[in-house]
Amino acid sequence: MKEGRREREETRIAERLSFRWRALDESLLIEAVPPKLLMLELTNACNLKCVMCRNPAMVRRKGMMAPEIIEKTVSQAAEMGIEDVALFTTGESLLHKGLLDAIRTVRNAGLSCYLTSNGLLLNPPLAEALCLSGLASFKFSIDGATREEYEAIRVNGSFEKLIENVRLLRTVRDRTGSKMRIICAAVVMRRNEAHLADFRDLFEPMCDEILFSFLGNLGGRIEEEKSSFFQKKAAIRPCRLLWDRIVVNYDGTVTACCIDFDAELVYGDIRKDPLVRIWNNAVIREWRRRHLAGNLQGIPLCDGCDHPALADPEELLRLQEASRKGREETERKEITGGAAGITEGK
Repeated sequence: MKEGRREREETRIAERLSFRWRALDESLLIEAVPPKLLMLELTNACNLKCVMCRNPAMVRRKGMMAPEIIEKTVSQAAEMGIEDVALFTTGESLLHKGLLDAIRTVRNAGLSCYLTSNGLLLNPPLAEALCLSGLASFKFSIDGATREEYEAIRVNGSFEKLIENVRLLRTVRDRTGSKMRIICAAVVMRRNEAHLADFRDLFEPMCDEILFSFLGNLGGRIEEEKSSFFQKKAAIRPCRLLWDRIVVNYDGTVTACCIDFDAELVYGDIRKDPLVRIWNNAVIREWRRRHLAGNLQGIPLCDGCDHPALADPEELLRLQEASRKGREETERKEITGGAAGITEGK
C-alpha cells in the first residue's frame, strides 16, 4: 500500500474517532446515570494461555461466582434499569458448572444476556441447552485463520476442535429454531493482521457475524505486538467503561474495568453495599472526575492504558481487500499481456 494512501486513511480514521470522543465527552457526568450493561465474571479460570491475555499471569486466586452472588447482583441490576448482562470477563465461562442456571436467573429477571467463549468446551448436550436457554448470542473468540496461526496465539487450543464446535453450535441452533446469534471474533494484532480476509472467508459461512477488534495493551500490562495499523493515542480521553457498564468479579467485588485481571480497580463490594450505591460512590466519582480532567496518574491500569485509542479494524480489512484486488488485477493484466506477447511472437 502506498504511504500517501495509508496516511490519508489513518488521518480519516483518527478524525472520525476524535468526533466520536467529542460527542461522548459532552454527555459525561461525574454522577453517572445507571448503565445498560452488567458484566459478571462467572470465573477467572481459563483452559487456554493466549499470548495477548493476562489471565496466565494473574496472581489473583481463581474461583467461581456463587449462585447467591449471581442472584443478588442480577436482581439489583434489574431494579436499576440495566438491560443486558454479559456472562464473562477475564475467564472461560464454560468452566462454570452453573452457567445454565446463571442464564436462567438473568432471563427470569427480564434481562437479555450474551456470552463470549473460546468454545472449546462445547459438546452436543451443552450446545443444545445453550440454544434453548434464551441466550441472545454466543461469540467464539478465535483470532486465527489457520491451525498454525490459531494454535500459536491460543496456546493449548485445538483448531480442529474449534471448527468442529462452531459447526456444531450452528447446526444445533438451526435445528432447534433458536434465535441465538453466533459470532466469530478475532483480536487484530501483528501476528494475524495479514489474514483478516482469510478469517472472514473461512468463518462467515458458519456464523451470523464476523467481529474484529484491535489488541490494546490491557492497561500497559502486556507486551504482545499490536497491529501495524493500530492508532496511537493522540491525547488522554475519558474511558467509557467508567460510565457504560458495571463489572462484578466472581467474589462480589465491583471493578471499574472488564480487563482488571488482578482486581486493581475495585471500588465496591456487592456483599456489603447495594449496587445502586456502589455505582456512584466516592471512589468511582473521583476516577470519573480525573478521567474528564485528563489526570490519570496513579490510577491503576488507566494511566498506562491505550484502550481509548482503539480504531476500527474493519478499516484495515477494507484496505487489505482493496490492496488484494489491486494485486490480482495487476497479475491478470500481466498474464494477459504476456500471453498476447507470446502469440504475437509466433
